[in-house]
Amino acid sequence: MTHPAIVGNGEMTAAYLPTAEDVTAAGRLADVFAAVELLGKELPLDRRDRALSDRLRIVYLVARAGLGDGERLLLTQARQLAALGADVTVLSRGHPDDADLDHRERRVGTRARMRRVPYGEAITDAVPPCDLVVAGCWEFVLPARMLGLAPVVLFERGALHVLGDVPEHIRDVVAASLRAAVARYALGSRACASLEQSYGVAAREAPAAVDLAVFNPGPRRATPGRRPRGVVVVGSDGVEADRLGDARRVVAALEESHPGLGALWVSPQRDPAQPFGEVLAAPTEAERARGYRSARVYVSTAEHEVLAMTPLEMMASGTPVVATAHPGILAYATHETNALLAPVGDVDGLVAAARRVLDDDELAARLALAGRRTAVEHSWGAVAPQLLSSYAEVVRASPLATPLAGFEVALGGARFARAGDAALLRARLGSCTTREVALPVSQPALGGWRVVRWRVVARRDEGEVGTTRVYLPVRSEHPLDDSPAQACLDLLRSGEPTKALAGLVERCERAGRAAQAVLGRWVVLAMLAAGRAGDALDLARAFAKDFPTQPDYVLLVVVAARAARRPVDVSGPLETIALLGTGARFDEWFDDPYALLGTYLGFGGPTGEDDVASGTWALCP
Repeated sequence: MTHPAIVGNGEMTAAYLPTAEDVTAAGRLADVFAAVELLGKELPLDRRDRALSDRLRIVYLVARAGLGDGERLLLTQARQLAALGADVTVLSRGHPDDADLDHRERRVGTRARMRRVPYGEAITDAVPPCDLVVAGCWEFVLPARMLGLAPVVLFERGALHVLGDVPEHIRDVVAASLRAAVARYALGSRACASLEQSYGVAAREAPAAVDLAVFNPGPRRATPGRRPRGVVVVGSDGVEADRLGDARRVVAALEESHPGLGALWVSPQRDPAQPFGEVLAAPTEAERARGYRSARVYVSTAEHEVLAMTPLEMMASGTPVVATAHPGILAYATHETNALLAPVGDVDGLVAAARRVLDDDELAARLALAGRRTAVEHSWGAVAPQLLSSYAEVVRASPLATPLAGFEVALGGARFARAGDAALLRARLGSCTTREVALPVSQPALGGWRVVRWRVVARRDEGEVGTTRVYLPVRSEHPLDDSPAQACLDLLRSGEPTKALAGLVERCERAGRAAQAVLGRWVVLAMLAAGRAGDALDLARAFAKDFPTQPDYVLLVVVAARAARRPVDVSGPLETIALLGTGARFDEWFDDPYALLGTYLGFGGPTGEDDVASGTWALCP
């Protein structure tokens, strides 16, 4: 199998470099594929490893700690249960800033720990010993079940599956994931009925809830020197169901009838397209709360919202609600009582209702008061104790685990790279069902390059035939000497890049896709060492397109571009590598590509005795 760029096709020079958005999409798809690969496999029993104590240990698996209603609900739920005394850990995907955002917002009295797991790792490998795993996405259920560490429940909070709009080619794995969860929770009776009808699974009803400590009327004074905002809308240009086109028409009509009204658009996007009014982009929770309470009326044009969290937060903030009458909001909103409702798509009806609120102070006050009462009824203070009790009930129904046969562990002098991973390995070995366990082992390879490969470190005679990979990185100082392309690497070490390149290209041409993802990196380095920087750039870009979840190729694009004296904006590659973190979805990858790139660019600092500055880039002219 010959990769087109190996032959030095100059037309590849204008090829592609994955963006952060590409990586996020590819990472989510890789999580789905990981679930698909588990279809038909026998799952370990739902069980617990200890008698339940007063403090329940809960781990949440969250797709992204962003502004979406579903993710916000799970993060708030985690904080609320932690405040009640549960030992809570949140593992999330997404942008590094998302985890930082949650950390900055963390309030006194909460104890939930949060860790962002890069897309390059399996999120379930970061699960610590616990009593319960709460999967926030269906694609996390099967991998979490395969851990065998604790019972797994699914908190179904997404419109895609509840509304039955699942692509046919993944319907089987979605159904298997729903069945694999020991219990399912869904927001509202309609969601529960939909899961029963579409997949034949029962779900426990969970109400939407709002945090009154954050969302409340507070001081409604305008910022000095600025007019009060008249109308606030919330939504994303990238979500059709938000119908922001309708929102723009509503705002335009209100500004025409009420000159100087002022509009606030709260967007989860960092760089929203076609902005209108004042834009509050990717705000923190506190910023959203201040924006919500600053307006005279909230208008929602959404086609559907399974969670309908935003209208409830507006009610809690004392802001009158005008919204489309979709099933999500009808779980708590009643026309002319605590909100004014109009059919989906009825822009004129929404405009007329919003004008009523703006022109009638008595109506606005009545809606605000009734909305606040509704929010109190749906507050976390009322909901969280019930949910924690329900989770404890699920755990108690799971039998205690029977100890499995022990493993013989041999690390060969390697040491764990992170504190606490030795304990995590013991927990994983205690629940593993296969005969072998492999860890990622980092070794010196070439110059300052360290390579990580999956290596079997634990064996036993009993269990299922096969190897379980667990991302708990260890570091060895024994040089790499058993690579599939070791002879070619030895030629590179001895200063014979042309011979090494010929051997590597031959191997890459014959390789399958998985092996090519590994060998291509060495081909690029050999091309650089041979003075073929332009061809190396073409190849690195082409492989980056073929393997968007492999950060090594993003690193190599920057290195090759600079060697070829081509301009390159490094901000995008740095963000992309930060999202991926590592190439652990592949058989081999470079150790810490973000630090490698940072050091190469002059701001990463030394990483050890064999750091980048002392020889890693010696291959590059």
